[in-house]
Amino acid sequence: MGSKIETIKVSLPLFSFNKGYIPCAIRAAKKCLKKRGAAEQIGMLISTGVYREKHIVEPALSALILRKLIQKSFLCRSFSQDRFKKILAFDLNNGACGLIQALQIIDGYIQSGKIESGLVIAGDSLPKTGKTENYPFSQGAAAILLSKGGMEKGFVCFKTESYPQYKDDFIGYSHFTKGKRVLTIDVKKDFLDHTVRCALTSLDKFLDEEKMKIEDVDLVICSQYPDGFASEIRNRPDLKDKIIYPNGIKSGFHTSAPLFALHSIFKTQRFRTAKNILFLTVGAGITTSIALYSQ
Repeated sequence: MGSKIETIKVSLPLFSFNKGYIPCAIRAAKKCLKKRGAAEQIGMLISTGVYREKHIVEPALSALILRKLIQKSFLCRSFSQDRFKKILAFDLNNGACGLIQALQIIDGYIQSGKIESGLVIAGDSLPKTGKTENYPFSQGAAAILLSKGGMEKGFVCFKTESYPQYKDDFIGYSHFTKGKRVLTIDVKKDFLDHTVRCALTSLDKFLDEEKMKIEDVDLVICSQYPDGFASEIRNRPDLKDKIIYPNGIKSGFHTSAPLFALHSIFKTQRFRTAKNILFLTVGAGITTSIALYSQ
């Protein structure tokens, strides 16, 4: 038994003064929690945003987001403030792979009966202060609400693997220059090739361990970064017609990329009739994370 996807919502910047990850995350979360009974049942909130406005490290962004949600009257009408104190909120920073790992954590808590449902929020934003060098990511956030699924349905298995020989392919760091903080992202030219190679290696291992064939998979939802990753994965003949791209939204999302892709098809016939949906993500490390969702 795995946890099922109740709903998924996305949010893009509205105005020039409301472009950060936190405002987008709050809007996406609010949309998810408007589903009847969702606010009363949520027991965990995980934020997986990596790049933050003002370079905030502490407090956890999940705590800031939860506080804003508590202040919204549509939530407070449902139950007392004490109920929110029982929600476990924390950050998990590992790019798109961190998103999959957050889903795995909430899935485990739901299956163990510790919580009824959980919310994962993902996104990144260009820092408001200081300069950036080689920052390639689009701004926006997405939220996904999980709850208890049926027998052999929902998220049924996960796999995360690291390839430390490529640990220097992608490095992000901040430093001070002339009294100003600068965020720099250093990406080696072979990063794309290495991520594709690692992802496909992990995928083949995953299918072998689960005694599956790629023909058993109906949809594949990928990372969008590095640029060209999904297209390169799609070049593999047996994956060509399975890869999902976000519709009407420019690519370039980092942590939230898989959720934007999922959102683009979530209410379509193609998604409803798909029996096995595979999430295939990569990030610095190089790290790969895979999840299988059945319905």
